[in-house]
Amino acid sequence: MNDELNFRMTDLEERLASSEGSSLKAEILDALGASGEDISHKIKTGLPTEEFGKAQTVYQALAAAHEIVSIFPVEEPESNPN
Repeated sequence: MNDELNFRMTDLEERLASSEGSSLKAEILDALGASGEDISHKIKTGLPTEEFGKAQTVYQALAAAHEIVSIFPVEEPESNPN
């Protein structure tokens, strides 16, 4: 990749671009997925009106974050053929 395009704005981007990026990405996706499932369950089982809109907003934010992290390029660990 062109070095000019490797600009990172946040600490998270730096960490994802490191050699441990693949495992960090998996951890983040797991956490976002679990949080999304929790919020989705609360929405489906019923919330007070004032909490429903907030829950939907949080769910949408978690889904957007999951999508962004899932497409973030990371170096895959080298597999050991032994």
